[in-house]
Amino acid sequence: MTYKSLLKKDKLGSESEIYKIKSEIYELFSLSQDQPDKITDFLTPLIKNKIVLDLGCGTGKFIPKLAHLSKFYWAIDNSGSQLKIARDKAKKIKNIKIIKASADKLPVESNSIDVVFSTWFIGSVHDLGLRKKIISEASRVIKRSGSIYLIENNTGGDYKELVEGKPGEEKTNAKLKWFKNNGFREVISFKTYFEFKNLKSAKEIFESIFGERIASKIDKKRIHHNIIIYKNEINLGILESVKYVVDNSKFVKINQSKLSDFVKIFKKHKEHYWLLDSPFDLDRLDKNQKLMVVVVFNAISFSYWGDPYWNVEYKGKRYTRGSWSLMACIFRALGEGKNILDAKYLSEITKKELGIILRGNTEIPLLNERVKILREIGSVLLKRYDGNFSNVIKESKGDAIKLMGIILDSFQSFQDFAYYNNKKILFQKRAQGLVEGIYSIFNGKGFGKLKNVNSLTALADYIIPNMLRKVGILKYSEKLIKKVDNKVILKKGCPEEIEIRANTIWAIELIRRELTSKNIKVSALNINDYLWTIGGEVKTPFHLTRTTSY
Repeated sequence: MTYKSLLKKDKLGSESEIYKIKSEIYELFSLSQDQPDKITDFLTPLIKNKIVLDLGCGTGKFIPKLAHLSKFYWAIDNSGSQLKIARDKAKKIKNIKIIKASADKLPVESNSIDVVFSTWFIGSVHDLGLRKKIISEASRVIKRSGSIYLIENNTGGDYKELVEGKPGEEKTNAKLKWFKNNGFREVISFKTYFEFKNLKSAKEIFESIFGERIASKIDKKRIHHNIIIYKNEINLGILESVKYVVDNSKFVKINQSKLSDFVKIFKKHKEHYWLLDSPFDLDRLDKNQKLMVVVVFNAISFSYWGDPYWNVEYKGKRYTRGSWSLMACIFRALGEGKNILDAKYLSEITKKELGIILRGNTEIPLLNERVKILREIGSVLLKRYDGNFSNVIKESKGDAIKLMGIILDSFQSFQDFAYYNNKKILFQKRAQGLVEGIYSIFNGKGFGKLKNVNSLTALADYIIPNMLRKVGILKYSEKLIKKVDNKVILKKGCPEEIEIRANTIWAIELIRRELTSKNIKVSALNINDYLWTIGGEVKTPFHLTRTTSY
């Protein structure tokens, strides 16, 4: 390979020959970069006591600065010669693992990393398909409550002018635009600088990497450099995953014409959170009790149907809708002195005890599963959150999506996904319902003061798709119609069930978009709650799947 052909590449790109064969020079270049340590200052509070992945770590510039602050530090790069230098820096550090691997095939477990950061790496990957794969891998290993930070070169500054000249501005702008279009937002930008030992050293290092022509332009040992830091947008991943199902559905389709007709009707109705219509006085509870009512309710609110249909009598009134029956059981238990809102009580609850609490005209379906879920809720709260769900909210720092991520990470029973054509499809119905419930019950104040609530999607259950089918928005195949109308049980995770749930979420998203285009501000959950409220009156059969998801 000629030197001229090397110049056509990003000289410091992870795939370049220079990156792989001139590790010692790269190390000198790296150590000179950001001498004021502004990047370290930015990252320090983010990685303290966290599981961290330094993606494309190179010679390990940040290992001695950050690794000791973390709970555990992964450092991954594809260059063995670069990692040899990085390992020398990590000799006395115990909480670190350095691995040679490709960034698009990370040897790290899914949902295991708190913070991924990458310095001047992902932007240097010119193959956009590969770049997307790398970001997809980072998204796979990051916890749902975690964050990805990309530290990249910004436009302007002496450094960019030296190595790229004016054409470099267009290239850099295109790269930054790509990040914005692929799920990242700017967090901060700042000016920093390279500080070399002396002018001679600066020229020698730049000549070795960029060539004599560029090195000849250097007239000082300090070279100003503009930095920009991006963070992954808050993104549930639900819409993206269900869209794949929608595009490949065989049994369920969305009727756009009927959807548009429904939009015209919907705008006449007032948005309203369904639980506020509860026949039980939640306001008589203190704030922590009210919070735990929402937690317990959403934890075990699923699969009420059966023959006979489970229903409950409380204070002389019979409740025949599953959600109200469950709420009646919670209030009845409190009245009978059962401390169902206490973490310790929940952690030790028995099947017999819960059976008494949920007694009705027949045993509630999936009683064993409900026991396991409540025991998990109680145990996790005791072990991690001092027995108080308010500490879960505190950890989220008032962010609805981060709260949902914490719920999914901490309480495995809230996980709700399936596989369709070997692709993981996310629904997260009960986790989203819990976050929405906290926000709405507290009217967006106190525990309910949560930002990004409008990023939540519709909640895929059996009532809402039945309503969408009734108004013609969801169209089932003849084969599926026969199954649903004849009350044939659909196995959890079968293609028909997944298509019903996925198309439900996407249809409500389309309704939201049409309403937004008409300047009607409404969230997917607002539409969801409206459909759920009126859907309870629909007498046509809904699809039957025995599951803890809904």
